[in-house]
Amino acid sequence: MPRVGADTRRDEIIEACSRIYQVKGFNEVTIKAIAELTIFSRPSIYNYFETKEEIFLDLLTRECERWADKLEALPQEAGPWDRVRFTDALAWQWARGVASPIVGATKASYLDDAAGALDVKLSAEDVAYIEEPYVPHRIVGAIDHNPAEGVMLLDEKK
Repeated sequence: MPRVGADTRRDEIIEACSRIYQVKGFNEVTIKAIAELTIFSRPSIYNYFETKEEIFLDLLTRECERWADKLEALPQEAGPWDRVRFTDALAWQWARGVASPIVGATKASYLDDAAGALDVKLSAEDVAYIEEPYVPHRIVGAIDHNPAEGVMLLDEKK
């Protein structure tokens, strides 16, 4: 029988957290609920993560890495840029009023890209180009039920 590594076990825990978070808010995701979707007991989950927040941080990092990989894999096409880079995507978020975008800090280059995005100034044409292929989707979690006053969800078209 092949031996399962710690990374595979951590991934299983993160995936269970992701599945619960798709239907429940952050406060409703518990270590107990994660244990029920995995082969792990509650105490054994603590061998891989110290807190629920640490699991969420790894989940967010994984999603940011997937997002960055998708942006980097975009085919080159005619337009304001050869392709939309991670830096451009962050600049777009800031142009749209996102005060604190999520940046995965698993690679030093991601932090360099995030810092570089502060210097990128997007025109209205640039923003329109980036948003053209964007298809709004429902945001899942507690924020879609009661966003703070003045917060505009990115999937809301105004």
